[in-house]
Amino acid sequence: MNKKFQVAGDLLLELLDCVPVEARDKVRRAIEFVLDKHDMQTRPGGELAIVHLMRVGLRAARYTAAEAPADTVELVQSALCHDVVEDTKTAPTEIAELFGAAVANNVAAVSHYEEEEPDEVYLSRVEQGGKNAVLTKRFDRLDNIETLVNAPADFRAKKLAEVRAALPIWHRIDPEGALEIESTLQKVEEVSNG
Repeated sequence: MNKKFQVAGDLLLELLDCVPVEARDKVRRAIEFVLDKHDMQTRPGGELAIVHLMRVGLRAARYTAAEAPADTVELVQSALCHDVVEDTKTAPTEIAELFGAAVANNVAAVSHYEEEEPDEVYLSRVEQGGKNAVLTKRFDRLDNIETLVNAPADFRAKKLAEVRAALPIWHRIDPEGALEIESTLQKVEEVSNG
C-alpha cells in the first residue's frame, strides 16, 4: 500500500466504507488525486493536509448516505478536492477534466482568491456555487473548527471569533449548517475555556 495511503489509513477505509459500491472507484480516483497533489503537505500545526481532506470527505460520504445518495460521487469528490486549487498548483480545468464540471464548479466556489477575502464576499461566492458547494464548505468549516481545540490559544480565539462573526451569513445561505456550526463553535469554546 502507498505510504501516503497509510497515513490516512483508518479515515480512508471508513470513507470508502460509507460510499456505495458502485461509486467507490470514482471516489478512490479523487482520493488518489489529492494524495498525489497534496503529497506530504502540512496544515498550520503540523497535521498532514490529507488527513483533513479525508475527514471532510468522510463527512460528505456520511451526509450523502443519510440525505442524498444520488449526489454521493459529486459531493464526496468535491469535499476531497476542496483545497487542491487553493493549496497546490492545480488548475480548475484539471479538476473539470478528471471529475467533471460540477465538481470543478464546487471546488472553484470554495477556493479563496485572496488570503484576507471578507466572509461576505467569499460565502456569497460559495452560495452562488450551489447546494453542493455550500455543503462542501460546511463540512470543511466544521472540521476546521474542531481542529482548533489543539491550536495555540491566540490563534484559536481569533479563528473562533471570525467564524462566529460569519454566523449570520451562514444562517442565510445554509440554515441547517449554521446550527451545526454554531453548536460546534460552542463545544470548542467550552473546551477552550474549560
